[in-house]
Amino acid sequence: MNKLPELIVLSSTNKGNSFTLKNKVYTCGRSSNNDIHFNDTTISTNHCEIIRSNKGIYSITDKNSTNGTRVNSQYVTNVDLNNGDIIKLGNTELLYSCEEGKFKEQAIFDTKTKIDLTQIGNGVDIEEMENFSPFSKEESKFKKLIAKKATIYIFILLGILIVALLAWLLALV
Repeated sequence: MNKLPELIVLSSTNKGNSFTLKNKVYTCGRSSNNDIHFNDTTISTNHCEIIRSNKGIYSITDKNSTNGTRVNSQYVTNVDLNNGDIIKLGNTELLYSCEEGKFKEQAIFDTKTKIDLTQIGNGVDIEEMENFSPFSKEESKFKKLIAKKATIYIFILLGILIVALLAWLLALV
């Protein structure tokens, strides 16, 4: 009997929850409009899609998310999923499991990152994502541009104040 593929949450928030994959397409992200949604601010509103091919193989496609989609610690735009792959969306880490009976028995060997999945629920935490930004890349560039312009205007204003102060002191003498 073939096992239905599933995504199993490994991260501390919602650890142990699973999503059985039966449909052809799943949208994933922070928005509740997605088929699979996570309450994680490091995940984009519409982060990625999981699509089943005609051969029954699921693949994951990043949807230009802010923090990217990783499979086995590698950033991906589109890749086929294999049993034991670790998917990381923001700070949320998931196990892709699609083979019957191998999850608990060979958990350490099946996962590419060698996380001992038998310890789920026993306080094993996944490290936090180091490059989290609540702003999109465009917003961040815009804010940096504003900061540069504000710095220039402040120096111009200080220069004008110094010249005015010197002129006032010379007028007194």
